[in-house]
Amino acid sequence: MLLFSETADRIASTTKKREKTAILAEYFSSVPHQDAATGAVFFSGRPFPAWEEATLQVGGSILWRIVAELSRRGGRRAVVALSAAAGMGVATLIERI
Repeated sequence: MLLFSETADRIASTTKKREKTAILAEYFSSVPHQDAATGAVFFSGRPFPAWEEATLQVGGSILWRIVAELSRRGGRRAVVALSAAAGMGVATLIERI
């Protein structure tokens, strides 16, 4: 999950389409096939079929509850893996606690 987050952060940091493609290619070639398939679903931004109008329904409240639970368990790496940008911010907050 950490590699997925780092890859997402690298993709977000560039506006160049070819660079984004190269970053994804690097990610897909460095993980097992099952992880690559799962990553492709989430990198596409559409984890559900187009005909299904479902959403993940994961908002800030749920994420903060997860962060609180992980920090109580000492799972800082898992907190950072929640997402590259938000995860890094949360890790910084936890370190100050």
